[in-house]
Amino acid sequence: MGAKFLQFLVLSFCTFLFSTAFTPQDNYLINCGSNSPTVVVDNRHFVSDKGSAYLSEGKSFSLTNPKTSPGSPVLYSTARVFTSASSYAFSIKSVGTHLVRLHFSPFSSGNYDLKNGKFDVLANGISLLSNFGANSTVLKEFFLMVDKEELEILFTPASDSSLAYVNAIEVFSAPKDFFIDAAGIALITPDGIQEFKQNVSSQILETVHRINVGGSMLTPFNDTLWRTWIPDEDFLYFKSAAKIARPLIPRTTNRVVQLGRLPLIMCT
Repeated sequence: MGAKFLQFLVLSFCTFLFSTAFTPQDNYLINCGSNSPTVVVDNRHFVSDKGSAYLSEGKSFSLTNPKTSPGSPVLYSTARVFTSASSYAFSIKSVGTHLVRLHFSPFSSGNYDLKNGKFDVLANGISLLSNFGANSTVLKEFFLMVDKEELEILFTPASDSSLAYVNAIEVFSAPKDFFIDAAGIALITPDGIQEFKQNVSSQILETVHRINVGGSMLTPFNDTLWRTWIPDEDFLYFKSAAKIARPLIPRTTNRVVQLGRLPLIMCT
């Protein structure tokens, strides 16, 4: 079953609250192909998929990058490689919008070069990636509605001679009302701007860019949903015409950044 993807732009503003980080009801963090039972990344515990109940019995094996350096991200030192259709299945406690992050970082090991991988990825039968391949590290992030008690993520090699792989998987529930289904959302298409009349929460949304306008880089360590926000300098058309405005914020400690929402703009 195919799906129409919508790119989206959320205009956000920052508030600083004295609160703890968001704790999702569903929270699956998988370090694919790893021999280590658990690794900690940004204060989050990723577990190995070896012998895991999440992994189906399709034809797969683990692969280790022989050329990792001491500073290399630990999640990208191993991969789960599939030579036939195989899937991960996650029990869902709270139906609703979920974030799915798929980490891909190709490397060569023995007779396998993951840069040659071409494959499809489906979530509960809906296409996320088609004939996908990567030559460098790529993080794919999707927001999707899960209305069943199980989420299956299926990896299928594009041909008998190809392979599929993944380095790490994140599946966790989004905060309640993360997307607001309200009138007045602008849909930008090649034919112009029109009102988007469908529910946003029912769409599959893929993150393309996440930009912290006027601010510095934010890492998963200091974002409530473990996201990375990049500065906007490289996207400014006339840099000399831009000026950063900073609000006056009292000096405090232990601040957690939470992002509020302004109207949504969507593009096809």
